[in-house]
Amino acid sequence: MEKNVGMWDRFIKGLFCILLFILGFYWISGLAKYISFFIALFFLTDCIFGFSIIYKFLNYSNYKKVYEELNKSKFVILGIILAVILIAGIFFSSYYTKKKFIEKIDSVEEYNNLLLENTINENRDNALNNYKILLEKFDDFYYSYEEYKPYAIRKDKDFDNDLKELKDSVYGLEDKIRYGNITAAYYSLERMLPIFNDIKFRNKVVDMKTQLGDFYNSLSLVIESGKQKDAEEIMQNYFIANEKLKVIEKKLNDTDIQLVRANLDAINELAKTDELEKMPSRAAELKSSFLRVYMGKR
Repeated sequence: MEKNVGMWDRFIKGLFCILLFILGFYWISGLAKYISFFIALFFLTDCIFGFSIIYKFLNYSNYKKVYEELNKSKFVILGIILAVILIAGIFFSSYYTKKKFIEKIDSVEEYNNLLLENTINENRDNALNNYKILLEKFDDFYYSYEEYKPYAIRKDKDFDNDLKELKDSVYGLEDKIRYGNITAAYYSLERMLPIFNDIKFRNKVVDMKTQLGDFYNSLSLVIESGKQKDAEEIMQNYFIANEKLKVIEKKLNDTDIQLVRANLDAINELAKTDELEKMPSRAAELKSSFLRVYMGKR
């Protein structure tokens, strides 16, 4: 098999193969993905063997034997450059597609939490406004990942079922918020929280320090309500804090986390029994137990 592909031609085709491979593996799905892989494989043979069947058919060659022999060291350098580009492309694509996924799911969860607060307080006007935004955020999330799966969640066999369950919940909210019993909307929204948490936990798209910080955003509302002796606010804020703590407990359940759990449940029980005077001290214990865990994760 006589070579007919020169060194620079092989380099350009190698670069093209890398771009197509990364595009197909990390960025696209469906038929386009397989077309990308096929074209990359087709040109890869040119790069490896220095022979193109298309060039052979066209009776064309840009391979110059003397030049190639004199520049073998340059050929090695070009190969190293391609390897560096491949590694950099893989790293960037893996990082960025994961980052984009986290941003989209966090955006949906943020407005889900806002709606929870609106429905708890039976604020129908704010609930309607936030529901419109939630719907836009969810549509963006749903249609981004209905078929395409970024590398970070590609092994998650439960993701499609969770996505469908979220879709049914989100799309079924409007009549409840606009016309029906707004409390019914609250219960639909709260059932979505564990799904968000399970997706994140299964796919390890957040580290423990980030999870603890996110948990404290909800926990601080419970603590502040305890300081103010506001039993109703404690019970309202307890649900979200409780769901976020469940996710952390699946991954980290040592004695310090167990103490946080005990204090969180205890202050909620105080709220239920209307033991107002005990709330500030329990809120202080809850904050102290959390800080012990958080400082230990630095």
